Amino acid sequence: MATFKERIQNECNFIDHLDLIRSSMAPVSTDMATHILSARAFNATSSVSQLRQTWVNPTGTISVLLILGGDVVQKALAQLVGGRLTPVSFSFGWVAYAVGAVVSAVGENKLMPPSPDCKAYVVNGNNGYVRENQSWILGRMMRDYEDWMDKNIKQALEDLLDKSHRDNIQKWEEEIKKPEKFSGRQSARPSRPSQAGICISIYDAGVDKQGHPIPPTPALGFFIYSGYAIMLLQLGIAAIPLGLSGDFAILMYTVAGNLLSLFTGTLKQWHREKWSCRQTEETSRKVTIVTRGNGAQHAIVIRNRGISFNLEDLATGARPSDAQMNRHTRVCIIALAALWIVLLISVSGQNTDQWYLMAIGAIGTLHNIYLAGWPCPPETYGIRLKYHDVITDTKVMPALYNLERVVPGAGRAMLSTFFPGELREDEERKWKEFKETAKDRARTVEESEKRANGSSSASSVQDVPKSAAA
Repeated sequence: MATFKERIQNECNFIDHLDLIRSSMAPVSTDMATHILSARAFNATSSVSQLRQTWVNPTGTISVLLILGGDVVQKALAQLVGGRLTPVSFSFGWVAYAVGAVVSAVGENKLMPPSPDCKAYVVNGNNGYVRENQSWILGRMMRDYEDWMDKNIKQALEDLLDKSHRDNIQKWEEEIKKPEKFSGRQSARPSRPSQAGICISIYDAGVDKQGHPIPPTPALGFFIYSGYAIMLLQLGIAAIPLGLSGDFAILMYTVAGNLLSLFTGTLKQWHREKWSCRQTEETSRKVTIVTRGNGAQHAIVIRNRGISFNLEDLATGARPSDAQMNRHTRVCIIALAALWIVLLISVSGQNTDQWYLMAIGAIGTLHNIYLAGWPCPPETYGIRLKYHDVITDTKVMPALYNLERVVPGAGRAMLSTFFPGELREDEERKWKEFKETAKDRARTVEESEKRANGSSSASSVQDVPKSAAA
């Protein structure tokens, strides 16, 4: 058994060993911490330099932007197609669209957007047959209707909303006066509604604003001119580096991009899909109703009064014979996609004057966004409409009664859309009377229109000066 003196000596030796180990490890730990801190030091100068270099010359950024936004290019093409040339300018998104067009051409046989922008239903005003719209044109017309509708319809709609507001306030005032309805807290005063009843607009198709027959040709003048103006502006910007430093690459890329975009819009497949329908004869008295369905604020009644597009036929979408692409169209689409990829690779190798390409692409993209989303009147698509009348009511059934009196058969055709259930007995009797007198009323309306047209023609002849008549 160790003595007390030996135990003390052993503990002293152990403490000396600990001090030796601690002294030998301290320099190592200090060196390691210094190394770690020095490796993680923040180098602000390097980061700022890299950021400055990126914004001075954004190399490679334009190649990334060219593959974004292909749907905007497709809608801009669909909107502007109709003339000999389609000036949808060179912009971001063209490469993405070109590759997607190859997939659509091989699989779906379509170039137009796959579905309309706005859901709508087309009703045959003669037999009441209802079909869901598949036409991009009719979807755009329904989407933008409140922008292009006649000023008389806008005023009638405002009067309808005011009347509905007054009726709601009157009912509210009557309710709060009843003691059995009072619960200690007064209900809020009704605000002006944004929708009330129904507004039925009546248009004549195939005639101009004066009632003269006019062919169904698209009126794209302003949009066409704006496309050419943007292309000229892009060429002007691309010529700046050529004048400053003799770099013609930016101008070459801009010319190539605009030529490829122009050639894409000249494909006949666009026309076959966009206007995949027959035309009505001038003597036809076909009536078509376009609406968003039950509960919609608007219903557009279109009476054929000249050579126009068959809207019911147009609503079915592209027919198989029209949607079937020929071999020439497919080869052109594949070749265009290959050329766009070549242009993308060439642009990605451009190391100088990248900001000029960025400006050119940004201007073209803004213009394409404008083309793709701007509200357009029906004549833009070749559908010529002349305002005839408007019918409004806070209740739908009385409005259909009035429509049946003005356009025989149209009110009865809309019954299944707005009243899919059973009718009341008085409503059944009313529509039975309308059905029995439909032919006589149609004959009366047609004769009155002929007299009105004859009197307007006679007055227009009398207004001609004698010198002009001679």
